[in-house]
Amino acid sequence: MLHPLYSCATKAIESEITRIPASHDTVDRRDVAARRFVRLAAAVSSRARLAGGVIQPVILSVQARAVGRHQQGAVVGLRQTGQRLSSILIPPVMGAIADRFGTSQSLLIYAAFMLPLCGLLALIIRHLQRPGNADT
Repeated sequence: MLHPLYSCATKAIESEITRIPASHDTVDRRDVAARRFVRLAAAVSSRARLAGGVIQPVILSVQARAVGRHQQGAVVGLRQTGQRLSSILIPPVMGAIADRFGTSQSLLIYAAFMLPLCGLLALIIRHLQRPGNADT
């Protein structure tokens, strides 16, 4: 079975082929479409990296201010651990779900899984922020 991103890229290239003038032969049209797709993928990737370069220091700064000096290392370590685990686990899980249920359904399944987790996290944070809570 093909990876969902591969099939998405193939569809994008095939749709791009139809926009290239018919004066080009089929092989030439595929080459032009593939080059356009690669340029688009590179632009999207560089945009994400630029945004990450701005966002990461801001997140680390917010975390450093949220805890005392003695806890900053633990907070950064927990964040990095969560980020790396999600980078390792989410792509294959989402790929399997997308293969089984389709791309749009996989996003709905992911949302149905994440929304209750976010609600639970909000309740935990609310509980920890109550005045006089012994856990803080």
